[in-house]
Amino acid sequence: MTKTERIVNKFEGNKPLLYLCAAILSVGFGIFVILTAEKVNVDYPVLTALLFGGFYFLAQAMLISQDRFDAISLLMASACLACVMFARVSLLYFQSNDYKAFLSNWVKDLSELSVGEALRTPIGDYNLPYIYILLVFSRINVDPLISIKALSCLFDVVLAYYVMKLVMFGVEDRRLQIVSFILTLAAPTVMINSAQWSQCDAIYVSFCLISILAALNSRGRLCAIAWTVAFCFKLQAIFILPALGICLFKGKVKWRHLLWIPVIFFGSMLPAVIAGRSVSSCLGIYADQTQNYGFLFHNAPTIWRFFEGADFESFSVVSVFCAGAAVILFIYFCLTFLKKLEDRHLIKIFFLSAMLIPYLLPRMHERYFYMADILALIYFMYDRRKWYIPVTLILSSVIGYLFYFTEIVIIEQKYIAVLFLIILATETRELFREFWHRSPDKIEL
Repeated sequence: MTKTERIVNKFEGNKPLLYLCAAILSVGFGIFVILTAEKVNVDYPVLTALLFGGFYFLAQAMLISQDRFDAISLLMASACLACVMFARVSLLYFQSNDYKAFLSNWVKDLSELSVGEALRTPIGDYNLPYIYILLVFSRINVDPLISIKALSCLFDVVLAYYVMKLVMFGVEDRRLQIVSFILTLAAPTVMINSAQWSQCDAIYVSFCLISILAALNSRGRLCAIAWTVAFCFKLQAIFILPALGICLFKGKVKWRHLLWIPVIFFGSMLPAVIAGRSVSSCLGIYADQTQNYGFLFHNAPTIWRFFEGADFESFSVVSVFCAGAAVILFIYFCLTFLKKLEDRHLIKIFFLSAMLIPYLLPRMHERYFYMADILALIYFMYDRRKWYIPVTLILSSVIGYLFYFTEIVIIEQKYIAVLFLIILATETRELFREFWHRSPDKIEL
């Protein structure tokens, strides 16, 4: 046995020693952030080092806690994680137009009001849980830019963890499990969304993944609660609702568990309602969001790219009902083969649901395919022949993001919309072809 092998064996299975090494690496990472602060325009080096050193340690600790990865794999993962964390640090002090026009002003407005006034005053167009968080940020002596981005970057780590857990659910290869964790944190759309754009898509998608994992494990109550929390943060949580409905009919979620949805949703409104805001005002937030943008598409590769000359007023309502009909038809075909659907099929259905709905609906932004990007990565881990699907989706999202930041057109969105249509058509056909020549199930309500 070589000296290297003896050292490696000393670490194998020794979790306290592994955690100690992770802590030492995290301290070193924090020192590196401080030393390079000027080069990457970090204005608060010590705070930044503490935050992202902490996130780095958390990411390592999540891998160690699984007790299934060898020391060499953990060391390689730590090196990769250090790179993706520092990449976030380098983006941290960029102020996007969304931050300057909306988020910073919302925090400023909240800081000028008492807590009670802030809770009952309609500020911003995000739903209440995120406004509560901004209210907390308005009360602490930290630059809101750091607070907002740090929260999203924290959920990047949570998101990567649940991607890995979903891969673990159906994929035995430990290399793919640890790679899924790293790839999630390294995905350009994940990194840009949180560290550069100041968006919070990682929060609602993390809870959506918790909901999916709970559904696959037949933990219906957790599924309903996690999905509702996701919905309370972002309306886009509805993108996986058809797939969750199939899990409901399959018995993985019980009907009684649906009672948690109104409990959690209306519970999220209680602080504002108690402070004096009307229930109708709270309920109207999402309705107002859907009316904010008067175009069939917004920098997104949707089916409505094929109708660029269509009049919005004429097609806005029709498009929603056409999308609804297509989704109902998709659900119907899934239900006709309900008893034959396995967990691997459900993973595919969740991915198709997250991609199909934003593809068909009007008023979609490029960020609305964020969840489809993540589920495409998970789907690829289940079927390695499908490597081109996450590559296509993530690169397409990056192209949309770059247009937002630079207004440079790399590829016309209508061509990407064609690629998305091909992926949806071929994957849906492949799903149903497996069952097509078998006798369909009787749908039981």
